[in-house]
Amino acid sequence: MRGDAFEIIVHGVRYLVEEPVLRDGLRATVSALVDNQLLATDRLNLDRERDRRRFAERAGNPALADDLLIVRERLLEYLAGPPPGASEADETLDGEALAAALALLDDPRLLTRVTETVAALGWMPPPGGEHLPALVYLVLTSRLLERPVNLLVEGPSGAGKTLLISTVAQLFPADAIVALTGMSERGLLYLGGNLSHRMLLVTEAAGLHRDGIGAAIMRSVTWEGRVRYPTVEKDDSGRLVSRTIELAGPTGLVTTTTKGVEDELATRLLAVSVPEDPAATRAVLLAIGRAANGSAPEPPDLAPWHALQRWLEREGARSVTIPYAERLAERVSADLVRMRRDFPQLLNLICAHALLHQRQRERDTHGRIIATLEDYRAVYQLVAPLYGVIVSGGITPGVREVVTAVAELCQDPEETVSLAQLARLLGRDKSRISRHVRRAVELGHLVNLETGRGRPAKLRPGEPLPPPVTALPEPETLLLTSERNGATLAGDCDHDAENTVAPGGATPPQHPQRPSPPDEGSVASVAPPLRPGEQRCFGDADAEIADRCGVAPQMHTMMFDAAIAEQVCIRLRRLGGVYAYRLAEVVGVPFATLQPVLEWLARQGQLVVWPSGTMTPESVIASPDEARRRGWLSEQKGG
Repeated sequence: MRGDAFEIIVHGVRYLVEEPVLRDGLRATVSALVDNQLLATDRLNLDRERDRRRFAERAGNPALADDLLIVRERLLEYLAGPPPGASEADETLDGEALAAALALLDDPRLLTRVTETVAALGWMPPPGGEHLPALVYLVLTSRLLERPVNLLVEGPSGAGKTLLISTVAQLFPADAIVALTGMSERGLLYLGGNLSHRMLLVTEAAGLHRDGIGAAIMRSVTWEGRVRYPTVEKDDSGRLVSRTIELAGPTGLVTTTTKGVEDELATRLLAVSVPEDPAATRAVLLAIGRAANGSAPEPPDLAPWHALQRWLEREGARSVTIPYAERLAERVSADLVRMRRDFPQLLNLICAHALLHQRQRERDTHGRIIATLEDYRAVYQLVAPLYGVIVSGGITPGVREVVTAVAELCQDPEETVSLAQLARLLGRDKSRISRHVRRAVELGHLVNLETGRGRPAKLRPGEPLPPPVTALPEPETLLLTSERNGATLAGDCDHDAENTVAPGGATPPQHPQRPSPPDEGSVASVAPPLRPGEQRCFGDADAEIADRCGVAPQMHTMMFDAAIAEQVCIRLRRLGGVYAYRLAEVVGVPFATLQPVLEWLARQGQLVVWPSGTMTPESVIASPDEARRRGWLSEQKGG
């Protein structure tokens, strides 16, 4: 925090503020002067009414207690710093950095590259925490969505929570992040600047307060996307005037805590813990040792990472469609009401992953990125245990460990266990396990028979632990029956396509990352451009076009959607084979609308339906060349 002095004038009183520190409130040394005459000086907590009133009494003017509120808010506004200038956001991207950024965006291992870069910056993932850098990076990237994801990083003091989020934040441009070391109750209202599509990094959640207006403001800005806060202030003449403070969103929050946050805010945050076992501590010590003896890796160049975010801001698409979202909604746990908030956060993580991999994804006719099953698979690997904790009511692995240990130590029905005994059994420090014990007592799985405040705990087993809960479905369970039988869902197996066996035993081709131009003579290349949904009548006047498109002359009485046919042919030439329902999603029309177009194209020999017979959403649609390669045409003739 800044160690210089500030001068603030309120209602003719000059306040000199020195050594401000945000720790359990805004603390500072304050001197009040009028005409250079010192009225009072003291070090006080500006967030505490008692401190402000006592200072005013020493100064001999009770009105100064209200003035100190204005001093506090102006000081917070100054400490937060001005918003980044437009020049920073509008900077021209360096060509070399942009090329490196695009290479990152084209890399299916992008999140692995994130973890490697964060390790090179000094945060070595401890055992059990390998997923944390990638998760924090996804959360910070979600700032570009209409509903950013909010994250709470829990753990004891010194576990590396703040270092984790501050290190990952280095991969983002400075104006994407608003970093604070804590806040007073109304501090967020006086940040100033534009918070839209930016992330708040608050490095200790105690600064959010556990109740009151501060927590209410934070809930509003992180979930509703906007804050309108009417207040009454004194102007320079001393009159009370009304003012409405507005903060535009959407804004996301990433914060750390050792003690938790208030319940209403907690339901708006995904909570993840930093490993604190001895193995994790050993890994941290080794990383520190490597840095001390000079064997740590060279600091990475962050320019490509900043350029990556700039490209997403300026050039990338931000709208994502998740074709399997309903299937996912049918399979996630619905036991807790809070899942109504946690499920949208899960979908937004999928969207953030698809956004980062958009150069490797298809687009629908509305220009939206089509999320694949690989996007859910990556997110599942990051947050499946986290959602298991949520639906179990907050039973973390640490809680399970201490409850199991107490049960092991309590062999006699009358026996109790102290924290010291528990620490010895687990090989941990008491301070490390007290947080889990406290949570286990709150949940009723441990009972503390000692009611005296500040006296050693007397722990006994409480309610039995429920078995671990699986809250999220395995990615493969989202596949339709035919997909589980071996068919490849186009777009859902991007970098596993070479190892996927399709119907007929053939390996489907791996589709490219960029649309290829339509072949000469195809419907896509000869049909006049039409808007989606516009119909064309292939009649006598269109005989030449109809002949080049393979349209039979007898079709002159049928209204045919050439725009849809054009999209179908483009997709088939890129993908080879694709499920009918998936093709409908890619083209952006209902299956019922697409089905007659597919049946007509099949009769004209423009595509092949497998298996032959009645077309269903699970039918595989393939180009004739792909069908011949797979041997489907010979099978249909033989049948």
